Amino acid sequence: MAETRRYVPIQPLNLEQILQEAQHRWLRPAEICEVLRNHEKFHLTPEPPARPPEKAMTEKAFELHAELGNATSEVSSLLADIDHKSKVEDRNRVLIPNSCTQLDQQLEVLHETVAACNRTRAATESNRRRHNCLYLQRPRLLNNLKHSSEGLNPCMVLV
Repeated sequence: MAETRRYVPIQPLNLEQILQEAQHRWLRPAEICEVLRNHEKFHLTPEPPARPPEKAMTEKAFELHAELGNATSEVSSLLADIDHKSKVEDRNRVLIPNSCTQLDQQLEVLHETVAACNRTRAATESNRRRHNCLYLQRPRLLNNLKHSSEGLNPCMVLV
């Protein structure tokens, strides 16, 4: 003997919602049971409901086809943008190490130039000090030369 099971939903189903969803999808077993239990609330017929006219279906198919074409072109455009960005990133990955190398070389040249300028500056400062020293000693040297002409030994004066 066949075993019969009774399906009892945990919560009562909304019949109006079942009717609306039945227009677009197949009903679940629990929903079919609910409709059969409440058959007096429904107008059931042996014939299926009338389908929309073929012209409307064709128009809808053309509309969906156009939307699909637009979506396809958008996807193609997005993929082209992604491809372009990938190529730019690849070029940048190559440029960054080259730029770092060039920057290191330029910094080395700059360092050498600054060091050379400092050496020149130090030499110039040394020459300036020697010149200032001689300039400041000039009156004394002239005085010594004057005394040397009065009978002093010129070798002693310069020392």
